[in-house]
Amino acid sequence: MTQKQKAELVYNAAGGDPSEALKRFVELVLEHKRTPFLQRMALGYQELYQKAHNISTGRLQTAVDIDATTRERLTNWIASRTHGTVELKTLVNPEILGGFIFEMNSLRLTQASLRNCGKSANNSSTAISGSSEKVSMPKQLGHINLIDYV
Repeated sequence: MTQKQKAELVYNAAGGDPSEALKRFVELVLEHKRTPFLQRMALGYQELYQKAHNISTGRLQTAVDIDATTRERLTNWIASRTHGTVELKTLVNPEILGGFIFEMNSLRLTQASLRNCGKSANNSSTAISGSSEKVSMPKQLGHINLIDYV
């Protein structure tokens, strides 16, 4: 693959219409044969950009899809506390029996997840309600509801 083809590949990955600064950066990386480090450089730049523009990234995993209203309420709640923009990705994970797993930046809230919890009767005493179905929850987790946080 030629240097020009490599550069075009990077430009396309960056959105297709590169700025002059990006062109100079890619030329410098290619000229000094630093392409193996390009992904790490791009991720570092993305992290610095998000920090400078107060952008928080989050991921919410639930057993079932959440509705648009809940997603919007959660996004607004996070934005009000971070005083910035929120990029929230939602993911349906059937391995979660109830509750949710929430990750933001490098923090993770997993206490609300019932994934991999035993189903023995002596291990559970609390139930999560919110729909017509109740799910047993281990004693150590207590009652956690996503809407309580929003």
